[in-house]
Parts: sequence; structure tokens; C-alpha cells
Amino acid sequence: MFLKYLKYYFVCLCSIGFIGCQQQTESEPDGVDVAVVENGEINSPALTVLEEYAGKAAELKAALENSDDVAALTASANELTLLSVPVVDAFAEAYPECQEYLNLSKAVIDGMESMSSEVIEAQYHSDGALPETESKCYHAKDLLVHPATVVVLLRENKLATERTGIVAEITEVLAHMMDVKINLQKAAAQQG
Repeated sequence: MFLKYLKYYFVCLCSIGFIGCQQQTESEPDGVDVAVVENGEINSPALTVLEEYAGKAAELKAALENSDDVAALTASANELTLLSVPVVDAFAEAYPECQEYLNLSKAVIDGMESMSSEVIEAQYHSDGALPETESKCYHAKDLLVHPATVVVLLRENKLATERTGIVAEITEVLAHMMDVKINLQKAAAQQG
């Protein structure tokens, strides 16, 4: 599974300069589409990963509402956090003004195994550990931070007492995801 994410990460980083640039398909040697414009719609690896992210987020939200299997829920939230990395990296490439902010935000991945819910809230949700930035950057950051927060809350055994709040983390990330998608589509259209 890690190789799958690594492949997405590599394709997103390699393709960001090509998104929406040509009307025909650009392909890597292994046949992975780099960017395609079909019927006026932009298709890119970052947007494809974002669609996968949306599906996994919806699955996690349903599981959080109905399951008490903390280990499985934690694994799903961790997977969602890692799946956000290629999208966040592609976003940072599309919007250089977001690079520093988003690169610093990725520290949440390494810290989520040990930081408290109070720390993740103060440093990453409220941006205490991050520089000021534009709102579009904030939305991309939250693709990382919300599922990482779920990991932290589950590790702190808060499912029974804070289930509604934990579910809300994923509900909120779905809204942020739509803003990220719109901004990635705008960036791709401007490059075309």
C-alpha cells in the first residue's frame, strides 16, 4: 500500500507543470496519465487522488459513526492522512505562496503518534505553529490535519465520549476538500 501512495506522490510532483497544458494525453512510460483535458474537464493525478480521498473520507465518516473498532478506525484515519500528502504537495506546487505553510503542516504526520489533542488543536488547527497565509492554503492543510486529529483522539481513547466531535473532523474535511478541488482546477486551467 505504501508504494501506491509513493507512486501517487511521484506522479503528482512530476505532473504539476503539465496540468491542463495540452488537449492530448501526456503519459509517463508506465502509461499513467499526467494530465488530460476531456470535454472541457481537467483530469490530473492530484484530482484523481483527491477523488479517492473523498471516497475514503466518506467511508471513515460512516465507520466512525457506527463502529467501536478503534484499531480499524485508527488505521483508516492514518491512511487518509497519508493519502492527503500528494494532494497537499501538488497544491503547494500550484500555489507557491502556500509552500512554506503546507510543508510545515506536514509535521503533523510525524507528531500525531505522540502529540495530544490540545497540541494538535493549538498548533495545527489554530495555526499556532504555522505562519500566516492565504485561506486557500488553510483548506489544503486541513486535508492533513483533520484525519490526523482523528488519529490523536482515538489514541487518547475519546471515541466513546467524543464520537460526535470526531465524526465532525471528517465532515469538516469533506468541505475543505471541495475548496482544494476548486483551487486545483483553477490552477490547472490557468496553466492550460
